[in-house]
Amino acid sequence: MLSYSWYLWHWPLTALGRTLFFGQGSLWRDISATTIALVLSVPTYLFIEQPMKRLRRPEIMRRYSGRIVLGGIAGSAVFAIVALVLGRSPLFVPRVQAIELGTPSRSVSGCQTGNAIPKFRHVQPCTGAPKVAIWGDSHALMLVPIAGWAAETAGAAAVVLGKTSCPPLLGVEVDFFVTRTCAASNDELLQWLQEQQAHSITGVVLVARWSLYSGREPPSGDLELPRLLWRDNNRYPGGYAEILERGLTDTLTALSPSRRILIVAPVPEFQHPAADCLKRAQIAGYPRESCALDRRRVEQRRSEAVAVLNRAAAAFPNVRLIDPLDVFCNSNTCSPFGPTGVFYLDTDHLNPLGAELLYRRFERDFLWVFEGEK
Repeated sequence: MLSYSWYLWHWPLTALGRTLFFGQGSLWRDISATTIALVLSVPTYLFIEQPMKRLRRPEIMRRYSGRIVLGGIAGSAVFAIVALVLGRSPLFVPRVQAIELGTPSRSVSGCQTGNAIPKFRHVQPCTGAPKVAIWGDSHALMLVPIAGWAAETAGAAAVVLGKTSCPPLLGVEVDFFVTRTCAASNDELLQWLQEQQAHSITGVVLVARWSLYSGREPPSGDLELPRLLWRDNNRYPGGYAEILERGLTDTLTALSPSRRILIVAPVPEFQHPAADCLKRAQIAGYPRESCALDRRRVEQRRSEAVAVLNRAAAAFPNVRLIDPLDVFCNSNTCSPFGPTGVFYLDTDHLNPLGAELLYRRFERDFLWVFEGEK
């Protein structure tokens, strides 16, 4: 009898408790909120639900239905106005300091367009007249600042070819929300890169959120996860590691041994968007370190992907692998912020400040890609 009233109470109370203590999960807090909801469901059932059911007689509904609807609308409006007034009241304004996001020390030019790149069906290039291609999913797009800095230093340009949730794996499709176009997009990009064999593109950077496609739940707890599939149904299905390794090996083989290829291992992923976590931690009175993650947890999530990337890179003399883990992690924890500001846009994408941190650590490797044939 109480299940519906209990259901109506338990979720707002549980959500409120989790919001107030952002970044610190507690099973006992959830149990307490649910218990309070059960207690509140008793008077709700007796004094609201049951009287409302008794009013559902046909003779009452015919006579008062219009008034009931207007009363509901008026009550909702009054509730909203009171909430807005209280929300803007000085009594409810939290005494918090602004979160310093920080800015990179080098300017970020952003995307440029040029006639050197054709119009692709699935990818919007970000480039000038390129010598290096940065190819991958949305994590390739976050390296736009690095493409500009490395190209400026090398006196050349780089094209950024990024498509969300599409890692640079040949023959591999991704089952995730959108229409399956990853394999077709990668084929199109590879064909163009191969046409540049004797022309401008002499180096390639491969980058993706490699760990996302493993089927393991990320720290943020995403409900829907992508899945790697062979486009050719006749191929043995295999697991994540096998598809990742074979697809990446096919990509490295197709790019030919004459190009220098740099693979970027996955950056650490976090439980909450960085700036939001810092703000809520401040409101709740938690230390900033509550937004960090245990390094062992980060390593465990990405271990399978990093092992595959290491094996694939070791099989080709013209391929290098760089690992951003130590850029954002010390021996114990991984953090999305530092003394200079916040390094992440959300839970897994670097902002320009984070990209600069990565570039400064691996500047020689990024410039190595611009040096042409090995």
